[in-house]
Amino acid sequence: MIRVLLVDDSPVAILVLKKMLQRATDIEVVGTASNGQMAMEMLPVLKPDVMCTDLHMPKMDGLTLTRQVMKSHPLPILVISISVQSHDDHNVFELLEAGAIDVFPKPQGGLSEASSGIADELISKLRVLSGVVPIRRHTTRLKTPSFSQSATAGTEQSQPKASTSSPVSQQPGSIPPLTEMTPSAFSAGGIDTSTYRVVVVGASTGGPQALKTLFADLPEDFPLPIITVQHISVGFLNELVNWMNSACTLTVKIAVLGERPQPGTIYFPPEDTHLIIDEHGLFASIDDEQLSIYHLPPTNHRPSVDVLFHSVARYYKRHAAAIILTGMGADGVDGMRAICKEGGFTVAQNEESSVVFGMPQKAIEANVAKVVCSIETMTGTLIENLKSGH
Repeated sequence: MIRVLLVDDSPVAILVLKKMLQRATDIEVVGTASNGQMAMEMLPVLKPDVMCTDLHMPKMDGLTLTRQVMKSHPLPILVISISVQSHDDHNVFELLEAGAIDVFPKPQGGLSEASSGIADELISKLRVLSGVVPIRRHTTRLKTPSFSQSATAGTEQSQPKASTSSPVSQQPGSIPPLTEMTPSAFSAGGIDTSTYRVVVVGASTGGPQALKTLFADLPEDFPLPIITVQHISVGFLNELVNWMNSACTLTVKIAVLGERPQPGTIYFPPEDTHLIIDEHGLFASIDDEQLSIYHLPPTNHRPSVDVLFHSVARYYKRHAAAIILTGMGADGVDGMRAICKEGGFTVAQNEESSVVFGMPQKAIEANVAKVVCSIETMTGTLIENLKSGH
């Protein structure tokens, strides 16, 4: 049984959530609390596997509660918010930064919501979160010079330890194993833009935190567009973009259909849209019935990492770099295979730094990730390879 603690100051919200979770025979609500202070007192006694918390509550709000839980009783936390309220959205991403794993829109339709597909989505999220190991990683980033400097610095420069995860077995034309670089003080000068023209990224559970780490250290002179698919509940995309914009020097925006990807810009698909690059190199979209274009089966994810990656492989061919980050399932693996076949550069996040080692693991097992590295060193690994023009 998955033991769940519900924290919300609204008795109606608690009632709706309990009704929704009754649909699952493997989930048990072991307790409810009306504020964070009460939840903190209940945690040592109830020992839940997952906690669901609201944001605004008396005595101790959701943000303070998350920080306290991750400090003293670490466990997977799901933030349940009324997504249409922008001030709530901002706090949701503060909660993610504090250690929460995922977000879910609070049902607004009363008990009728308990019989709809939203209940199944909540149950699915809780099942995923119940398998997450809630370890708070406090990574200290070493200050390293730009790559042009470190290349001539010799052994006197302090280098971080290489990942224990190894690149996949080497295929003809693939790149050799690399020592991971700590992503600090990067310079993008020297990136071979004749070899690489785009970077694509796919992520799911734990992705917002990983993406923020990846994007935060990209230099302002990064010369390629970055197109990203993040599985996230409808209603949170705008604030995800705002959160990313606050963390990095590049512009982060929602892709506009019909426009061409621009260098130094990070794009996310419009909500509930399969974003592609069409035959003219412009942003476009397809519906579920058109997935057969890429020989893809129906998918539960919209946007889909696989769909984007396949379209990029078709248009950019070997001039693409692809990254798969933390997440449940296998979305993106088939698309990364297409990019790999064209000769593009491919990277997967390692197990140690993944919240959920699902999507990256599938990519590694499929032998389509040329390099495996931690999220803390991924920016450096990416730029080093873009500079070498492999």
